[in-house]
Amino acid sequence: MTSENLKTGPLEPFLAAFGVWPDQPPMRIHGGGRSEVHRLEHGGNSYALRILHATIDREGIRYVQRVTDHLSRSLPEVPTLIPTTSGFPYAESDGWLATLSNWLPGTHPSADGPWLLEASAALLARLHRTALDLSVKAPRPDRPTYQSLDWKKNYLFNTDTVRMILFEDSSPLYETSREEDWEVVTEILSRKSFIMEQTDIWSKWSKNPGGIGRSLLRAPIHGDIYAANLLSADDRITAIIDWDECQFEPLVYELGRVLWEFAKD
Repeated sequence: MTSENLKTGPLEPFLAAFGVWPDQPPMRIHGGGRSEVHRLEHGGNSYALRILHATIDREGIRYVQRVTDHLSRSLPEVPTLIPTTSGFPYAESDGWLATLSNWLPGTHPSADGPWLLEASAALLARLHRTALDLSVKAPRPDRPTYQSLDWKKNYLFNTDTVRMILFEDSSPLYETSREEDWEVVTEILSRKSFIMEQTDIWSKWSKNPGGIGRSLLRAPIHGDIYAANLLSADDRITAIIDWDECQFEPLVYELGRVLWEFAKD
């Protein structure tokens, strides 16, 4: 199949912007409400073309590019955003944004793999040590830090909606028809007061983290580390992908999230 044969379809404007015409039809790897990923083969190299979800804007992509460019110099597990032929870190078409990065090998590891905990801890330590040297010392411009969130209503949640879901009889939690969901729903409802109490505690803590009388170390973090955002091969992590939640935050916040993610079961 020639390059001209491939210059059709919804991917064409993005391929043209990056100047990468695949040697064979793009392979769709992932697609859903948040993003769509296609694998491209071009000139003996492999690339990942991501069509981004609506919560990511141009300034956010520029921020991610600055962070990952720095990290990837020391960490081969971090993908690098490849600019368009015009030098932008993203391409646009019909209101959609897309990025192109080098394709990193591996498959998603099993979340209960016995080697994964140690490997993830080692990677997180390397990631944070490298991030502390990054010249980016400011939050990303397209979204607030967790410390500056309006905890009543923000881009992540609305506490009034959460309260309605937990406490009102018309809650959509009661509308589930799948029997296998009821165990989870029952557990959530049994902890509804605890959930609201913890929301209030976290809101107060975020304004004065730890109350320890000194500042916490802050640096750009990945923001969403779990098994589905890791790739592995031969019991080692080969890539940490999906940097959409990258933000300038206390490192201890990400440490806590990773501890919860890998130890919750």
